[in-house]
Amino acid sequence: MVGSLTSSLYDQGVTWHRHMKVATVQMALRSNRLEDVRQTLCGWAARAKDHEVDLVVFPAYTGLFALEALSGSSWSFGPGLPDLIGRYGALLVEFLEDWGRETACRLGLHLAAGTVLVPEGKGIAHQALLFGPDGRVFRQAQTHVSKHEREWGLLPGDDLEVFKVRGVNTGLVVATDVWFPEVGRILTLKSASLLLAFTAMPRPYGHWRQMAGMWQQVQQNQVFCAESCLIGSLGNEKFAGRSSLYGPCEITDGETGIIEQLQAPDQEGLLIASFDFEALARIREEYPIHRHFNRRLYQSAFPGVYRNLLFPATSGQSS
Repeated sequence: MVGSLTSSLYDQGVTWHRHMKVATVQMALRSNRLEDVRQTLCGWAARAKDHEVDLVVFPAYTGLFALEALSGSSWSFGPGLPDLIGRYGALLVEFLEDWGRETACRLGLHLAAGTVLVPEGKGIAHQALLFGPDGRVFRQAQTHVSKHEREWGLLPGDDLEVFKVRGVNTGLVVATDVWFPEVGRILTLKSASLLLAFTAMPRPYGHWRQMAGMWQQVQQNQVFCAESCLIGSLGNEKFAGRSSLYGPCEITDGETGIIEQLQAPDQEGLLIASFDFEALARIREEYPIHRHFNRRLYQSAFPGVYRNLLFPATSGQSS
């Protein structure tokens, strides 16, 4: 029975685990000294490992925590950011990769290390990094950018990939992508059963704004999600959020769709819970929304719809 239930969650022949214990880190930048940043990240990962988690997820922009130390001056999210990333982006990536790879291997877990800005042409790309305990690294670029992000040079990615975390097909949702339902749907249609979201929501905190993001994508696609939120000040921006672990309403207490959620949007914390993938498989069998999709309609209608959008493509995006 278990084999049939999990056939839609796992590739045949891949070892799977009924439960996955996950931690999300809600954190702020405390110090601009490079070694302090590294020690802070190490401290959060070690605390998560103390709870014997399989996966720990850090918030967006962790790779920028080192920018002031590397550049020797304060910086801002603004039009001058691409030049700054052009000079220091490779060092930021090296810092995050070295820490992420070493920590994942040493602690023997999967580590979603957060995100970093990298040079791309005349602009910058926003990438999430996921490390395996074997040292492998997976990258996913943010695929949708806001007007504010375009103003400081952010360019959208054009691909979404699925990676393996303990045999589970996993997709990464970066920053603004949490509010675009196409992202979760594409990743799910590519076989993802777990989404990891890296967010940095500007203050003041809005409960319904956050719920309009990954909570909805989870319900629309019958997946689990771990969302990690950046808080505090970074550059010239202030952030707030409530790190959360989501699941389909049918398998959460009170049918809220929330497995666990931090209460304070402006305080650091570690959130830990287990995802039950056998229960998820059972829900997919009982109410198989993917089997009800009218794929023939989508194949015929969507290409034309997207080619003839009422709104012009934004700068840097193809039509």
